[in-house]
Parts: sequence; C-alpha cells; structure tokens
Amino acid sequence: MYAQSYVNGKREKFCTDTPDRKLAKERAEKHFASLLLKSQPEDSKTPQTLNMGQLEASYPKLALDINADTREANLKALRHVQSFGDCSGIMSVSLWSDYKVSKLTGVEGAEKASRLRSLRSTETKIRSIFRKDIRNLYGKLPTPLAEWLETKKTKAPPVSYTMPPKALIDKTWEKSVELSFLAPKAHAAFIMAITAGLRAGEIQAFQSHWLQDGKVHVPANENTFQAKSKRARTIPVGEAFIKYCQEGITSADIKAANTWLKQSVGWTTHKGVHEMRKLYGAQIATGYGLYVAQKLLGHTDPKITSDYYAALCTIPDVKVREK
Repeated sequence: MYAQSYVNGKREKFCTDTPDRKLAKERAEKHFASLLLKSQPEDSKTPQTLNMGQLEASYPKLALDINADTREANLKALRHVQSFGDCSGIMSVSLWSDYKVSKLTGVEGAEKASRLRSLRSTETKIRSIFRKDIRNLYGKLPTPLAEWLETKKTKAPPVSYTMPPKALIDKTWEKSVELSFLAPKAHAAFIMAITAGLRAGEIQAFQSHWLQDGKVHVPANENTFQAKSKRARTIPVGEAFIKYCQEGITSADIKAANTWLKQSVGWTTHKGVHEMRKLYGAQIATGYGLYVAQKLLGHTDPKITSDYYAALCTIPDVKVREK
C-alpha cells in the first residue's frame, strides 16, 4: 500500500509494505514526519536546525506508542524549561543549568529535596522526546541538544518525611478510612498503589479482568495502555485490593488522593500515590529481597529499585551464628 504527502512543498510518495490500513497509516505518518525533520541532506555541512514547530508536528507521529496526554506533558515540560533562557538549540547544557539554578537557589532541606525530584521528573519527560529508538528519525540533532542528551541525569534524593516513616505510615492507614467515605475512587487509587505497587497510569487503566485468582495481571499493552517497562507482570494481592479496586479511576482521582496525602496526612511530596508504590516496594524488598521487588514493581533496571525503593527499607536486628 502506497501513501503520499507534501513535505516542505514537495510531494513525497512512500511504500508502506503492508496491506493493513491502520499499520500503513502509522508507518506513513512516521516516515513523513522523519522527512520533515530531515529537510537538509545527510551529507550537508550545515548543522541541522530543529525548531519547535517541526518537533511539535512530528513528535506525535514518531511516538505513536505513547498516549496523547503523555506526549503533550513531555512537550509542555520542554516549553517550560525553554522559557528560562536561550533555546535556539531546543535544549542545551547551559539552559538546563540555568533552569536548575532558578529552581534551587535559596532553598534547603526538604524543600530542596522536593525540587530536585521535580527537576528529575521534568528532565525525564524531555529526554523521552528524544529516546534512542526514535532519535535517529530526527536526523542530525543540533549540537547543544546532542551534548545535553549525553550528560548524566539529575540525581534526586528519596522523599523527606515530616515525621518518622513508621508514624507517618500508621497515620496514613488510620486516616484512610475517612478518605473511603469522602472520595471512594481516590481511596481505591491509594489502596491499589500501597498494596500492589501499581503506577498511576496502571491504576487508571485497570480492568476487572486483570484480577484473577488473587493476582493482578498487568499486561504489556492493552488498547491504549502500555506498561512503562513494556513488559507484563503478575502481582499477588490481598483482601484490601480485591475489596476496593475499581475500574474508571481518572487523573482527577489520583490528584485528589495526592492532595489528601499531603494536606490531611502530612506527606511532603505532591506525588503521594507514587510514594505509596514506593512503600509497597520497600516492604517487598525488606521481606523478599531486591530481585522480587524489582519484578513485582516492573523495573527494567535493578538500580532504580535499590536507589529509590529499597532506601525506604527498615533494617532488621541482625543476628549471626557466633559459635
């Protein structure tokens, strides 16, 4: 099946190598988006100038596996950082440095830790626009952008608590009863995160058929949902999850749970539901080891589990044989 489109005023034709209309459309859109960005010859000595107009037109077609809301959030993060300085190269080491300074100047302690986590989140969103499996489709990237992509990611510390972790966890469970009456779906999101370690996106995509025989089977992809790791996983769950889990939880419900955790309970992060996932991971890492925690959380890199989840573990009294 052939497709054609006008790119930079020139009619282009492309063979999709498939009779399937949906697949042909996806391949054609990705191909024409690639052509739009490669408006200069590969052997040109003039550096490729990638502007936001080209990027905004092509990124949605190059990243068809990501839902529209996530793509827009990634672009929004990039636009936000660009407002802090010279963005002629889309992104640069100096621009990112200026942005970090603006966010961290004059703050210390828990507030600084919170802002570092926010910086890490913003950086991850921007880097995902230029992830390695689609990066070559953008052609020759501007040098400042290419240099920034090679730098190390911002390191974010674990969440800082306003009280000892155990006291905060006990308080969270005690007050969760009131949340179940005030906002049942927000309460369901809380339970699904803290008892099964589900991500916010997985909670929103949850379907009742995922739950079978006391286990949640998170698919690698289903309809518009795709697991972050692109891998399926199975999680054993208990009575609380089975009782309170729900379909149809929205981003507004997640936000309501986050607000409740911060304002009513005392968590210092604005991503409280994700912190509940971390607490789940810490319990699994403490009781069953890092390998099991990594598998149940769906991490592709065990370093993520050890750096950001196992850090919440409580160290038990250790006794060894002495004679």
